[in-house]
Amino acid sequence: MYILRKTVLGVMSGLLLGCVITGTSFASDTELDQKAQVLADQVNKQAIFEEYQKGQEEKQLNQAIIMPTEQDLLENEKQELIGRQLDEMYEAYFNDEISLEELQQKEYAYYKEHDPAALNNPNASFSTDPEFIGVKEKVQAHRLAQKRMSLLDNQIKPYAIGDGEQKYLPMPYEYQITGYYCGPATAVNIVNGNNRYNRITQNQAAGLLGTDGNGTPLGTNWKNVLNSTYMGKNYNVAWGYPGWAADLADKSIRTIRGGRGVALNLLMDSSTGYLPGYSYGTIYHYVAGYGFNSSDPSRRYISYLDVNNQAGPQGAHRVSYQLMGRCTQQRGLVW
Repeated sequence: MYILRKTVLGVMSGLLLGCVITGTSFASDTELDQKAQVLADQVNKQAIFEEYQKGQEEKQLNQAIIMPTEQDLLENEKQELIGRQLDEMYEAYFNDEISLEELQQKEYAYYKEHDPAALNNPNASFSTDPEFIGVKEKVQAHRLAQKRMSLLDNQIKPYAIGDGEQKYLPMPYEYQITGYYCGPATAVNIVNGNNRYNRITQNQAAGLLGTDGNGTPLGTNWKNVLNSTYMGKNYNVAWGYPGWAADLADKSIRTIRGGRGVALNLLMDSSTGYLPGYSYGTIYHYVAGYGFNSSDPSRRYISYLDVNNQAGPQGAHRVSYQLMGRCTQQRGLVW
């Protein structure tokens, strides 16, 4: 094609210039066809050769892959089944369906049948493998906690925040100055115990809380006092419900660990039981939580200041979270 284009351009140039080009010979159509055919044959042969090479490579690759036989497939299925049996052993142990000793016996029988060489490996057993020792200990501790807590009337979940700890805030104490100022007095003790510079009075707290002769409502009004200005943190209100001891413990412990007290809103009667100093009737009240003891996670306690100015209930007390949970389940917590 290049020869043809060059010849045509030469002829056209000669015509345009109006002169005769001498000493130049041009290829005939036959010669051009022959040369084009040779070139096409060469390109075609190269393509055929490349396709042949590609086919040979694929053939070699396929020959290198050994397809699994039916026996191989059956063996794979058998191994998967064996693996599931071992998994089921461990699952049964974690679900407390078999003991550790039974698990070891099953492991021994498993390895004896399917992998005898593993019997000489000290890490073959779950009970001795260092990778699982920590897991085993956690499972045993978890079961112990569950067993102990099953004796409680209102269970506390294991491994909660604050487990193994105890903390008490240095909270100053004020009695309520009127018969319906338990809410303001509780707020004053929480604020003054946290920030010695932003101290407030019970009358100031009463105005912010909306306290009247009927007492102090539980709601967003508490955020007027327990907020970032006075406490360096905006508080939340959580409404109680039957069986909420674990939730109450989690929220109050989180707050106290952070260096701030909590307001507990109580509704006590014969069905819930009574805090120290109370024994009959229906009682609406607020107290300030300032400490907790969770050294034994199955027996957690909350410490609080009762602002009642009567000799029996007034002052610092400690009760279980189960009892405090029942006494607050119809009201709630500011945390």
